[in-house]
Amino acid sequence: MVNLSFSTLSAPFYSIDEIIDMAVDNRYDGVELRFVTGRSDLIHLPEFSESLVDTTRQRFEMANLALPCVGTSLLIESSQGPEFTALLEEARSYAALAERLGSPLIRVFAGPPVEESDPEHLFQDIGNAISLIATAIEPYSVRLAVETHGTLSRAEDLAKVLSFSSVQTIGVVWDLMHTLRNGESLEDSAHWLGPRISHVHLRDALSMADDKAHDFVAMGEGAVPAADFMRLLKANHFGGFVSFEWEKFWMPALAEPEVVIPQFASYMRSLA
Repeated sequence: MVNLSFSTLSAPFYSIDEIIDMAVDNRYDGVELRFVTGRSDLIHLPEFSESLVDTTRQRFEMANLALPCVGTSLLIESSQGPEFTALLEEARSYAALAERLGSPLIRVFAGPPVEESDPEHLFQDIGNAISLIATAIEPYSVRLAVETHGTLSRAEDLAKVLSFSSVQTIGVVWDLMHTLRNGESLEDSAHWLGPRISHVHLRDALSMADDKAHDFVAMGEGAVPAADFMRLLKANHFGGFVSFEWEKFWMPALAEPEVVIPQFASYMRSLA
């Protein structure tokens, strides 16, 4: 069976203890760190400070929980200007944290601004920016993984951007809902992303027609073809984590983590 994790975006106000308890109680294999105690700036949290980060790592290790990915808020839009210099430094800080935690990936976003009417002419610059960041974190035992998200929600577009990068270690976080809602089939997305697929985000919704819809439902109750997706991952010998990403922080009215996190694990195990 594919490894299961949940993003702490799904339980954004949990403490480290609560995160571990939820994962252990529901037999998850790992946890994707995104929020802790309501904050996403993980590099500034006490739990991940120089004096406590090793203890935090040990707490997950003692619970037999992997940390497959550290989710950052970094958005790569250009390789130019002081904003990019600051982005490089923040990426290094997250890579250093991920290495201390034993996590192999840091997730970033990329893509031209939403208002850009002809984004393809910017793809080369964004690909170059991704390369520069991936190179900057090479001293750490961590890889960069770009999510299918925002203006690069289509796997084909993300693949075009990454074709301008010479760094072969760059991975992809495949957010299935984003690719489906932007008109790509499972097979087409898998073709474009290929061996770069390093981590997966999964959740369910009633409609696949609108990428802005917030009609999220429990896994198996919507239109996401989870069973077909899992078969495809297995056929492609995917060895990473399928991570439940419930956007609870952004949408507080969604069902509570105590309901949906156990349900996701139970449903996904039923597909094995």
